[in-house]
Formats: sequence, structure tokens, C-alpha cells
Amino acid sequence: MKALTKKLIAGVSVAALLVGSAHAATTFTGSVTGGTVDTDVVWDDTYNGTNNATGSSTVQVSAKVASILTMAVSTGAINFGTLSIGANAQSLTLATASNARNGITVAMGSIGLATGSAGTDKYIGTLGRASAAATTTGTDAYKVLSSTDAGGTVIGSATDIAGSQNVLIADNVAKANATTTVNLNANIDAQTEAGDYNDVLTFTVTGNF
Repeated sequence: MKALTKKLIAGVSVAALLVGSAHAATTFTGSVTGGTVDTDVVWDDTYNGTNNATGSSTVQVSAKVASILTMAVSTGAINFGTLSIGANAQSLTLATASNARNGITVAMGSIGLATGSAGTDKYIGTLGRASAAATTTGTDAYKVLSSTDAGGTVIGSATDIAGSQNVLIADNVAKANATTTVNLNANIDAQTEAGDYNDVLTFTVTGNF
């Protein structure tokens, strides 16, 4: 009833205006659809009783995880002492941490287990120092054997130490703390020449991000 009443009042008001202007009275008609009888509406508007306004907005979200790559060597020196005929073993451990997606690789570099200076060295194993002119006369060996991580999975078997070789290959699970054991073997016989032998090992860790 309220909507109908409003329509009638609106019609009378318009007619009264026209009469006041000395024009012939004219009745205007209109219709209101939708809504309820107690809802305020605008003349000839369609009202459905709900708010149909819609909109959207996008928000870009970004974040970054910093790269982590660390390595700690358990010792700064290895001393075989006086070598015995046969095999002599020493070891060290590498503690590595990384969140690299494709794991890490650790390489070990060596200059050779040798005496003296380049050109006059006697050396144990196949790796002599640069320009070394001679080897010992014994059937000696200088080898490395490593394990991949705390699980102790061994990489192959003991191999002759080279100028550069991997001792941990593609440990492809991101770990907070992975432990790699590196075993060094120096083997001599009775013909291995006497002397003080030394080497420098360099370990390099690479994150495969």
C-alpha cells in the first residue's frame, strides 16, 4: 500500500503544479516493480531489494627464502705420524648445511703427498707435485674414500687422490646438518724412500640452487 500511496501523491503533486501554472490537469502514471511496499523507491525505478554492486582487486604476494650454504671441517691438520709398512689410515668429517634445491657437491683438492719442493720431490701415490721429477721406488699409494652423509652411504671405493675430485656428490636432500666422512689412506712398503711428506687438502662446497 505504501508504494501505491506514494504513486498517487506524486500524481497529485504534479497535477497541482500544472493547475498553479494555469495548464490543463494531466495525470501521469508510472509503475514501481520489485522491492516491498514499505521500501522507499524512486519514480519508475526498478528495485530488487539487494545491492548488486560488485568489484574485484588483485594483490600480489611475494616472498624469498635466503640461500643457506655452510661447511665445517672437523680438523685443520692430519698427522699420520711415522708410517708403518702397509696401510695407514686417518679421517676427517665435513659438516654441511644447505637448503639448495638440488643438493650440494663437495670437492677435495690435493697437491700430493710429497717431500721437498717442486722438481726434487719424492711422493707417495700417483699424484706428485707440479714438475716433480721422480717418485719413490716403493709400491706406495695415497687414496681417499668418502661417505655421502650421516647415513654412511659410501661413494664407490678408495681411489687415488687426484688434484681435484668429488668426495660428496649431489646430496640432493636439503639438510640442516649432513655429515660426510673422508678417509685417507697412505700405503708404503720397504722401498718407499725415507723423508718428511706433506700435502695440503682444500675442500670446496657448491650449492646446486
